[in-house]
Amino acid sequence: MADDNWWASSPFATAASARTATAAPARAKTTAQDMQILRDSSALAESERDARRTYSGTRAAVKRMGTGALKANFLDSITPEEDGTPVLDQVGAALGLLARPFISDSTWTSRDQLKTVGAQIALAAAKQQKGTASNSDMALMRMSGVNPYKSVTENLRILDEAERQGAFAQHRATLKSQWISRYGSISQPGPRGMSFEQVAAAQDKQVQQALDVRTRGLPPAPPSVRRGSSRGRTVIDVNGNRVR
Repeated sequence: MADDNWWASSPFATAASARTATAAPARAKTTAQDMQILRDSSALAESERDARRTYSGTRAAVKRMGTGALKANFLDSITPEEDGTPVLDQVGAALGLLARPFISDSTWTSRDQLKTVGAQIALAAAKQQKGTASNSDMALMRMSGVNPYKSVTENLRILDEAERQGAFAQHRATLKSQWISRYGSISQPGPRGMSFEQVAAAQDKQVQQALDVRTRGLPPAPPSVRRGSSRGRTVIDVNGNRVR
């Protein structure tokens, strides 16, 4: 069970929010539904942590390869596909042999990694259609569209949005687990009578600001990606108070 200063362990906590979070209300009775929420939230948070590593690895592959239609198509043209056309396979092998000294191993590895990611996303989508998709599958599908043929900028925008959605999902899941552990029930009010949703909404703003700082160097994203972002560096504590 979390200690009285439960919010201090949050990656988005501030000194002010940690101090105000210590004065907590009485613990409520934990119901079977609360226990199910606790289990689901813990599993989701773990899946999102794994997904974050996948996003990071895919981002690195995009940058190493230097994705783009021209480069990806050229690599395809010199790669034997073993597709039942021996003559074309031999031509591709010959061209690949001549070009390989000019293409780094990391480029080939990154291209193959991105194609593997694409296959995994397709499999996750098939599972979703059958209603059997896991948390990990849903996290993978956020990368839909990332491939060797898109520009680096476009791939990074997709990954940026995937990481943004994953950060919010992980934050909410972790907060649910902490809330039930500390207060006994997701429906139990927290500090100053605030509900879980009120506290989560206040902390979502801090998650948004942290992501905005991390992605500040990227080119401007489409409006659909920017929607909901906040301006300035306003920090709101767990009680909804403006810290700075």
